[in-house]
Amino acid sequence: HRVIYCNVPKVASTTLKYWMLKMMPFGDQIQKKPQVHNDAFIALFGLKRAFLTSEFNYSNYFSFMFVRHPLVRLLSAYRSKIESGKKRNGKWKFFHEQFVHHIRVVLGYSKLRKSNISFEDFLTYVVQLNHKGIGFNPHWKPYYKLCKPCSINYDVIGKIETFQEDASLVLELFNKLGCSRGLNLTNQTSTSDSLYDKYYRNISHTLLNQVIRVYNQDFLLYGYDPHRLS
Repeated sequence: HRVIYCNVPKVASTTLKYWMLKMMPFGDQIQKKPQVHNDAFIALFGLKRAFLTSEFNYSNYFSFMFVRHPLVRLLSAYRSKIESGKKRNGKWKFFHEQFVHHIRVVLGYSKLRKSNISFEDFLTYVVQLNHKGIGFNPHWKPYYKLCKPCSINYDVIGKIETFQEDASLVLELFNKLGCSRGLNLTNQTSTSDSLYDKYYRNISHTLLNQVIRVYNQDFLLYGYDPHRLS
């Protein structure tokens, strides 16, 4: 169908990857969204995973991506992969243990004398990754590094904050391409102001400003205010 979607974890990626799979041959057989995170399952339906490069000719493709407030995305990543990850089983528990191990290595074992990784620890870890030039996991990698918006002229850049309106535009364009396959909009959960405040209120101004600098390009490119959620 000549459609390119830049997958941004923690930004409605489950829904959007599900849409991409539903457009493929036999996509109507896919019933459960969690399957979209299984690379082997995706490959069975012929959906190709590729790394974006500036040399590729994107003019012949419909391309889109979605973003959300960078600080809210960080909180979502922490709650999903670090805070709640320890309660999961199977491969998800393994991933959680890998994340925690890497955080402790980067920050130094002497700094973390307790078993749990606090939100402050996680933010400090992100700052240290940037400072030391260590690669980011996709779940907290800045948008400008993940999707290269300065090299790729996306047809649609949607936002979670206006998901219904922006996703409707994407579905309308899918329909014009003849590949909508009866896709429907679903409501996306958002982080409330009270939940945001619960986690960020005890973060020092110094650390918060360091985090903001790490994602400064994302704030500028996508029009987000680092000091306001709306």
